[in-house]
Amino acid sequence: MDKLKEFFSENDVRIGIGKDFTTNPPVYYSSLDEAFYHYFLTFRDKKETYHFLFDIHSWSRESLAFNFTGGISNIVAAILGFHRFIELWLKDILRRIDPFLSVKFLEKEEELFQYLNGKLAAEDVKTIEFSEALKRIKQAFKSYEETSQTYIDHLKPYEFIKLEGNIETLKYLSEWRNRIMHNGSTLPNLFALEFLVSQKVIPLIAEVLEAEKKYLKGYSPRYFKTPTGINVMQEILTVKFEAGDFNDIRKSDDLGFALLKLGHLKEIGRSAYNLTSTFIDGRAITESYYNSPVKRDEKFAATERTHEDFFELKNCICCGVNAMVIYRQDVFDFASNSKTFISWLQCYHCGYSLKNNVGDPAFFELCDIPLFATI
Repeated sequence: MDKLKEFFSENDVRIGIGKDFTTNPPVYYSSLDEAFYHYFLTFRDKKETYHFLFDIHSWSRESLAFNFTGGISNIVAAILGFHRFIELWLKDILRRIDPFLSVKFLEKEEELFQYLNGKLAAEDVKTIEFSEALKRIKQAFKSYEETSQTYIDHLKPYEFIKLEGNIETLKYLSEWRNRIMHNGSTLPNLFALEFLVSQKVIPLIAEVLEAEKKYLKGYSPRYFKTPTGINVMQEILTVKFEAGDFNDIRKSDDLGFALLKLGHLKEIGRSAYNLTSTFIDGRAITESYYNSPVKRDEKFAATERTHEDFFELKNCICCGVNAMVIYRQDVFDFASNSKTFISWLQCYHCGYSLKNNVGDPAFFELCDIPLFATI
């Protein structure tokens, strides 16, 4: 066991100031990326049934659980990702004040004497958990004078943490994380997930990013804004509703609209994420030697003109590339005993994809003209 421990100790990678290498943004921002990516995917998992959100009579416990809840893995990954990001961010604030504020109390006699002799590094001690990190952050605000340099440098930018609404957000995010980790069979349905993430967590994340500007050195997640100028983060922040709205039939139409718009924004966010993770400045990351990947995707999209359901070729509202194909297919509507049609779109560059059952993006003011076939 000692040899195995030595092996892993010699082959770990330590990221941060004074370690093997540093990153900008801090390494825990990868958890934020993962959280947003899986949150975006919760729309794609069940987009075929999202149109039922316009029918309040379909809102039953069973239908919400089955028809509207995205893939379990994406719900789990989104909540765990947001939770991990915030936990590591809180510990980083404590670490900036004093590295030992982010670790557990020294219980081993050997560690205690090493600490007293100045021979113990904080990074060699186990870090505290989320709940303890939050307690210590709260205590830090009480322990340092507002005029002290420590408060001004390390705490003042984060005074929003103390707000009742944000404390409530951290409480429920932590509770859902614990239920997932320790229970495993209880998940939030679409209503609970959207309220938690869009109305509570993302507004808090926006405050974190604003406060972290001096540490991020100009960094902002690229998938927050599409090449065409759609600011996914800001658009999500404009969608407002309350938990009580789900039980108020008078607000069902507005609520259905809000949830569908969030679905559209998640698909745009997913496509933007896919674009930024595979292309940089128009060049494919995985095949940087290929000179014109954008033209290749445009050519492929153009070949779809021969598809029997081809309707139109347009510039994608997400990536801006002329590779978004609109399709139209005749179908028979048994409810009305008549012929009708469905329409869907697919961008062959960024992967943006929708069916007209969720409404046209233009209806949600995400583009100027309707995209789907109307005749």
